[in-house]
Amino acid sequence: MLVYVRSQAASFVGGRMAEDLERGSQRIKAVEDEQLSDMHLTAALVASIPSLNALLGTADLATIRDFLISYQQRNNGPELLIVLDPKGNVAARTDQVNAEPIPDADKHWVQPALAGQPANYVLSTSTGVYNTTAVPAEAGGMVFGFVIAGSKIDNSFARKLHDVSQSEVVILDDKILGTTLEGTLPWQTRAQWLEAVGGMSGRRVVEIDGENYSTHVTPLTSADGPSAVSLIPLAISLQSRDRALAPYRRIQYGLLVLGLL
Repeated sequence: MLVYVRSQAASFVGGRMAEDLERGSQRIKAVEDEQLSDMHLTAALVASIPSLNALLGTADLATIRDFLISYQQRNNGPELLIVLDPKGNVAARTDQVNAEPIPDADKHWVQPALAGQPANYVLSTSTGVYNTTAVPAEAGGMVFGFVIAGSKIDNSFARKLHDVSQSEVVILDDKILGTTLEGTLPWQTRAQWLEAVGGMSGRRVVEIDGENYSTHVTPLTSADGPSAVSLIPLAISLQSRDRALAPYRRIQYGLLVLGLL
């Protein structure tokens, strides 16, 4: 009897958690899509400011950066703004004084933006990792540059995902970008996680500090293909199986006591 109750409880809890985590993953993607939509709107607003075209014409990088920082302060965000010239070279950026180039700008932002496709990509900088999107800055039918707007992927973002998914959340890249779990995690990078669970289609239960968690993985930002999953941040949702099974264990103990009596 006890074995049957234990088996049925594990099956029921496992199925319920799988459904909850799947729904939570959908909510996580919705939050990310909303964030990227907000970034796209912001980038478009900055790109539409007439004075930006004039500033790019002067090639005064310090003044362009001051313009971007002023916009951030007046409008309470976004956390990152970058302006590219028509060739995709960095003209100014708010995360650093120097206009340091960003890798593969043409591939990830310029060409998709020119084609009218979503120009979304995760950008890692010295100040953090950002979810970004880009739009072309145009005047009179001519493209005079591109504006990239970004929002930081950090503990604050993990907390937002936790609130909508009702699960603990860990965001992994080449390091932990954000987490709502306390304590030391057994994996500190995306590669370590994928190796530990056997890849994206691997096992769905992991142990952390002696506690078993059901998990679900949501890749952040659209990938170029299956292999790209190993190159972008992963939002891992976790729910404790042990805590979910606790009420059923009390039933088992009750049945045991009743049997003894």
